[in-house]
Amino acid sequence: MQYYQEITLLPDEGSSVNFLWGKVFTAVHIALADLKNTQGITNIAVSFPEYGETSLGTKLRILAEDEHLLEMLNIKGVLRRFADYADIGKIKKIPYKKIKGYAVYSRYQPDSSVHQKARRYSQRHPDTSYAQALQIMKSKNRATQLPYIQMCSMTNRNPFRLFIKRTKAEPGEKYHFGSYGLSPHSAVPEF
Repeated sequence: MQYYQEITLLPDEGSSVNFLWGKVFTAVHIALADLKNTQGITNIAVSFPEYGETSLGTKLRILAEDEHLLEMLNIKGVLRRFADYADIGKIKKIPYKKIKGYAVYSRYQPDSSVHQKARRYSQRHPDTSYAQALQIMKSKNRATQLPYIQMCSMTNRNPFRLFIKRTKAEPGEKYHFGSYGLSPHSAVPEF
């Protein structure tokens, strides 16, 4: 990653930071989806510099290997209707001397995790059916405490929580991100 653009959310008494995350990130997601290739991959990532245990903070960084990709994304145009609620910085070169480490920002889906664990449990315990294992895993599964963005499905209009998980990582060479700018494997610089 060589370039980035930073967005700072500007909540007020009428628009909470969580409300703004939903609106702004939906617009960013749609713009990224428009740029993805036939495999559903984009070379543009997102990171959350103020990421905490239960909050994403107020900043979103959009990162790319090539400045041209960020220009094509045209985030100022994408977010023009949120001008009063989001400060959009200029495209800048990543300050490599200020990098503190690398992290992978990925989507965490609690329900699929429960099903995967139940399937593995039933395979390891032949006397336990998948249905029984699923009940065991659901009873063990506590509410997810990760920060999330409240989104609305573009297909069926159903609301859902987009849980964001940050994992410390080593720098990588290949960058493959989905239409949320997230990846289960590709690390981005933190500065």
